[in-house]
Amino acid sequence: MIDAYPNSFAVIEHHFIDNETPWGLARANYYQVIYVPWFMHDGLVETWPIETYESLFLARQQVTTPVVMEVGAALIEGHTYEVQLRTSLEPSAPEPLAVRTYAVLVEDYYPAYPSYSRNGFRTATDTADFTLAPGESRFEARIIELPGDANVENLRIIAWAQMPEPLGPAEVYQAAKAVWPFGALGEAGACCLPSGGCAMLSAAGCVLAGGLQQGLVDCAAVQCPQPGACCLAPEQGLCQEMLAAHCTALAGTFHGENSPCEDLGPLAGHALHFDGVAGAVQVPHAPALSFAAGQALTLEAWVRPDFFDDVRMILAKDADGLTNYSFRVDEVGKLQFYYRDAANTTWFMYATSTAAVALGQWSHVAVTHVFGAGENIRLYINGQPVAGEWTTPPSDGPYQGTGDLLIGAGLPDNLGDPLIRVFPGEIDEARIWNVVRSGSEISANMTVHVSSSPDLVACWRLDEGHGTSAGDQTGAHDGTLLADAAWIALDACAPPTQLGDLNCDGVVDFEDINAFVLALGGQGPYEAQYPMCQWLNADCNGDGSVNFDDINAFVALLGG
Repeated sequence: MIDAYPNSFAVIEHHFIDNETPWGLARANYYQVIYVPWFMHDGLVETWPIETYESLFLARQQVTTPVVMEVGAALIEGHTYEVQLRTSLEPSAPEPLAVRTYAVLVEDYYPAYPSYSRNGFRTATDTADFTLAPGESRFEARIIELPGDANVENLRIIAWAQMPEPLGPAEVYQAAKAVWPFGALGEAGACCLPSGGCAMLSAAGCVLAGGLQQGLVDCAAVQCPQPGACCLAPEQGLCQEMLAAHCTALAGTFHGENSPCEDLGPLAGHALHFDGVAGAVQVPHAPALSFAAGQALTLEAWVRPDFFDDVRMILAKDADGLTNYSFRVDEVGKLQFYYRDAANTTWFMYATSTAAVALGQWSHVAVTHVFGAGENIRLYINGQPVAGEWTTPPSDGPYQGTGDLLIGAGLPDNLGDPLIRVFPGEIDEARIWNVVRSGSEISANMTVHVSSSPDLVACWRLDEGHGTSAGDQTGAHDGTLLADAAWIALDACAPPTQLGDLNCDGVVDFEDINAFVLALGGQGPYEAQYPMCQWLNADCNGDGSVNFDDINAFVALLGG
């Protein structure tokens, strides 16, 4: 029938489940579903065998219809198209007509083998219901994605208008077909896309594509704005790349065209870049930095790796062969925590099973452990626990040495040799605690500077931005930059962090009291009522947690 009426007739097959017949299995392989056809003509008449189609079609051709339909398509980018429908009711129609429109993509293709295999329906757009008055036309724009495996020369867009029957068959009033290469309907103009590209789309299609309509001009006459990093509210995600106009509409902060999100750090200020060859921060040995059996440890840092190729260090205490503890990423970005046993006879290593840090993006990583207790270990990526396992479960505590601690590299066993396992990329806000921090504490503190706490052993903000010193917030464990460690400036997409400003209006006053009391009740209830604010603004004494010990400090802030 398609061969007999190539310009005026199209067959669409409706399929039911079939996992028995060879041609059903052939369709299953092609479409990744298992279907068998069932033929309907005009949405009303069951037509089997297929030979009955022609007589019914010829009879249907004699029935006049006041509905006129056109279909076209315009390329947005890649495999994405704007499908355009225009449905009209002739002025001679006796009364308004309710219609429902459809648009589907089919592939008209008969492979040489197997002979029973035939392609058909590939994808569809949403439907629309509306009523046309005599003489009225309606233009519709919809988005459709072409299958990447399809031969475009065999693709057809078929649209039809039918009775809006909610259940069962419905009479088809009119149909139209567009063949490759698709042509657009009506007026089209330059549309600046979210990607920064330009496409000739209708005004409605430009809106659907998330673009900005530039009027009825050609793309060659337009210089489209380029997307950049947009810092959004916490509940929308920290950063998304989009056009400045879209960022403003979402009440975000735009960081300029062509500014990628991965260049925004977790905390505004600075970070250190390591070249993967020689750079590091060296912190002299101190008893507080070394741990023994039964002691608790939490390590944290923000990292952005430039590449993965081998095991690379984030934090490492003591020489490589005599490690008291080490936190690192492997050749595919999985996290590893390991240490040498106290007797210097074996290694204990725990690694994430599948989860890995993102290449080229900032990730917060953390590990908590009680030395010697294999069951008491947790790894976190961006505040979320990730599964892992021990290669050898620990049986005792770590090796006790007097080697230095390094940020961004490992210390060689022969201290005269170059640094090993140098991290390739950026590290920021490295912390060591002598307690097991909970998952909620780690998550809540990721994007907030920590000032002091009885459990905080060391915190290197890495915000100096110049010189060769990396100061520890506790004042006890300052580090020195080695070789090629270099400062980089950062902006951030973190929530506002003004201590005491619990309603986030920019000032600390009596309007914050009720919000402060709510924050004392827990992070969840507070953030449910103040989603744009940072719970740790209530950490007024700066110890890394929110509790009743913050009340006096909050009252002092109220007093100015």
